[in-house]
Amino acid sequence: MSTSVTPLAGQEPAGGQVSQFEIPLPKGVSAVTGFALSPDGRKLVFAATDASGHNRLWLRSFDVLDARPLEGTEDPSAPLAPAFWSPDSRSIGFVAGGKLMRVGITGGLPVTICDAPNFYGGTWSRDGGIVFGTNQGIMKVSAAGGSPAALTREGLAVAPSFLPDGHHFTYMRPFGAVGKTGVYLATVEGKLDERISTRLLDSVTPAYYAPSGAGSSGYLIFMNSHVPGPNSAPLMAQPFDRDKLKLNGDAVPIAQPVTNYSVSATGVLVYSLSDTAGGVDVATLNNAGGVVHGQLAWFDREGKILGRFGDSGSYRHVALSPDGTRVAFDRADPNNPSKTRNIWLYDRARGVTTRFTFDSGWDSNPTWSPDGSRIVFASNRDNSQWLLYQKPSNLAGEDELLTKSNDGTGIIPSSWSPDGRFLLYFNIGVSNKLWLLPVNGAANGESKRVDSGTESGQGDGMFSPDGRWIAYSSNASGRTDIYVRPFNEIGNERPASGKWMVSSAGGFSPRWRRDGSELFYLSLDGTAMSVAVDTSGVFRAGAPKPLFKIPSGVLFWDVSADGKRFLMPAPTDTATRPASQARIVVVLNWRAALQK
Repeated sequence: MSTSVTPLAGQEPAGGQVSQFEIPLPKGVSAVTGFALSPDGRKLVFAATDASGHNRLWLRSFDVLDARPLEGTEDPSAPLAPAFWSPDSRSIGFVAGGKLMRVGITGGLPVTICDAPNFYGGTWSRDGGIVFGTNQGIMKVSAAGGSPAALTREGLAVAPSFLPDGHHFTYMRPFGAVGKTGVYLATVEGKLDERISTRLLDSVTPAYYAPSGAGSSGYLIFMNSHVPGPNSAPLMAQPFDRDKLKLNGDAVPIAQPVTNYSVSATGVLVYSLSDTAGGVDVATLNNAGGVVHGQLAWFDREGKILGRFGDSGSYRHVALSPDGTRVAFDRADPNNPSKTRNIWLYDRARGVTTRFTFDSGWDSNPTWSPDGSRIVFASNRDNSQWLLYQKPSNLAGEDELLTKSNDGTGIIPSSWSPDGRFLLYFNIGVSNKLWLLPVNGAANGESKRVDSGTESGQGDGMFSPDGRWIAYSSNASGRTDIYVRPFNEIGNERPASGKWMVSSAGGFSPRWRRDGSELFYLSLDGTAMSVAVDTSGVFRAGAPKPLFKIPSGVLFWDVSADGKRFLMPAPTDTATRPASQARIVVVLNWRAALQK
């Protein structure tokens, strides 16, 4: 690994030669969670965890030996890209604590631009506009501050990136009906209702434009998400005409396999290799959707793996049956991993995996009925939005459509009430609210919204074991936190008599211990947390206590009835490599390789 001063990035090597080198991380730094190359190709900003366990932004200029931390950038919270650059390469935008902020690289504290509780990557134009992705579409705000305005309304939209004209930008839709996911092109011009987004690529990874060095020709750089791999994929370059706004050639690989990437307008490319140590460092659905390549595994309360089981594959959601004998999970089709996911069942006694759904769409989020006889799941089959289906868990029946979306957006199930009368689900569109569906054997109920006032960004709703409470996530505080509300008040649509924030520094994916004495959740920095609770009278919660760091990329898990074991997908190389093995590669004049 090179530790000497390298040729200054942004100045292509003489003779059109490709030159590359690796950059080491600062001593004690691990868990790189993403990076961004400056437009001039001379600097790299990355988010990483230091020896004290704090996550912050670091700046590395390629003409010096060491990276330095940026003051005031602790706990950046963007799941796809930790930071983005101003066009002059002098300032950095990032999100922390639900606020979009900017900070100069020469010193000074960050300045708040606007609230951004659900942020999925940003890009900065030469006219001072910032465009960023959210779970409600693409938003735009002035870098000087102000209120964001909607550019699109389509549910989750991530990783926008401006083209050189400063008007058009690419972005990625990771979820949607068959044929609707992929990389899109849009413009900041025009009225919201008249603005049209054009689909460019079906890859569900971000795409960034890089000029070819002459005329209007250039390339879109993206990962080939159709090639399965352990949190990695080939990095591709496809010719793109920025005047005609069209692809005009075939995509070719330029590096493989990679887990993250960034490119400048000056012929510089940075990527991380598939053995990057720790952290959530994959600019793909491994971040946006919790996809982990590995096996299912049991962890104890200290984070030790007690055992792995099932086939190696690309896992996402896991759910333990009420009696603990079976596991339902969704897993990608290895022949078409970005388009097809089906639900499978694992019988713990027999050690046998059985396929549960058989369609060509994406089936996800299996949710058990309290008696274990049925499973509700979300599916985008038949080119539709995400809808709810149910099926007998013994496979003695067909998939049955349970309910349609209330507002034209996708819907995801999360919990079944202990008495079997209600199903809790949430939508993934504009409103992001919790909903309650009365269920009586067949699908004959009418959904009603869980009344929580002006709260937004709700999800992860889970009934308590006694059926009297709902734990859920919400960004009401400006970040995603765990809350608990009484269910009897909500179910009868009377004003709620209380609401308690359980998490202390953000959290998601709550799970109850079977006796109701403990509530678990995942913190925003990837730590399994435990909170002692009392649900016998007025709800009471103790102080959150950290248990262990979860594997990279995990967003979904489940807990044994006694609260002593935790089920989740685990990469085959979970947390075994030291930070010194993290590899970030800088390539100068990468475009020369395409011309040979």
